[in-house]
Amino acid sequence: MFGPDPVGAAAPVVSQEGVAGVAYATPAGGETSGAPSASGPATPSGPRDGRDADVSHAVTPPEAGAGTAVDPPPDYGQKVPAVDQATRILYFLAGDPRGQSTLTEICKGVGIYKSKGKAILNTLRSANLVTKSEHDKTYALGPGLLLLSRALLDQTDLTRAAAPFLEELAVVPGTLAFLTLIRDSQQYVVARSESPGGISVSIRVGYHYPLTWGSMGKAIVAFLPEAEREALLAAPPLFFHGDPRSDPENLAAVRAELEQCRRSGYGADLGTITPGLMAVSAPLVGGRGVVRPVGTVSIAGTFSVGKGEEHGRRVAAKAREMRVRLGPLLDDAA
Repeated sequence: MFGPDPVGAAAPVVSQEGVAGVAYATPAGGETSGAPSASGPATPSGPRDGRDADVSHAVTPPEAGAGTAVDPPPDYGQKVPAVDQATRILYFLAGDPRGQSTLTEICKGVGIYKSKGKAILNTLRSANLVTKSEHDKTYALGPGLLLLSRALLDQTDLTRAAAPFLEELAVVPGTLAFLTLIRDSQQYVVARSESPGGISVSIRVGYHYPLTWGSMGKAIVAFLPEAEREALLAAPPLFFHGDPRSDPENLAAVRAELEQCRRSGYGADLGTITPGLMAVSAPLVGGRGVVRPVGTVSIAGTFSVGKGEEHGRRVAAKAREMRVRLGPLLDDAA
């Protein structure tokens, strides 16, 4: 069920001691402009006179016989265009569900010329924040971002507090328990615990997915306020069953699954997105005033379809326990 990775890895890997990892496929390739719910590419700031200028001020040479007056000194409180463009490139790459983009796609999505985009990408590559595939010349987020994100996550109280709950879930060989939090239109993996022994699914902290992705998306959307849920369902693309470009969603089937999710307390993807890979997810709710999903707790693995209901009940019960015991932290995550 898993796909986009913010640091450019193709997908979670099923591995076994002594056996080479096998990467699961990401959503099928195709044209995309970034995050599924984005309203459109960002509009570049600054002059657009054919030069894509990098400066917000200029010193005017005095004319012959004139005084030495020049333009006012630069205001360093303003944004630096090159830095602004670099950050928009990083967010563009993070929002592409394929996990990688060509130079043309990046520059079109961000709104800059190819020469400028290539220079910025080369700079980001030198800092290990972006990688480039020599095979197909695509760019992806680089592992240097993990150092930054992990430094932040290590300081997050919720991820530390959730660790023992995830360990209790990941007791069955071949399973992985993990926690996601919602940020904008994405879900980010912020904590994980892997079972000892057997074949297991490796999902790194920092992976990100569209809001409606797989069992996690079902668990979130099923428990949204009705008006918000209906608005989301009316605004494709939807990713409940994988990449909608190759498998468009059947809304009648989706609504039936969401109703089942509300009754059982968990969403399931039993090999639909990736054959052989099972996942069940329950919503983590929080908020001050209006309580709503703020993330999910999930179990993923290569367990049988018949075990899906058992693992689903376990993850739903654990989500309820986490709400009781970690309520203030979940409220702050809203």
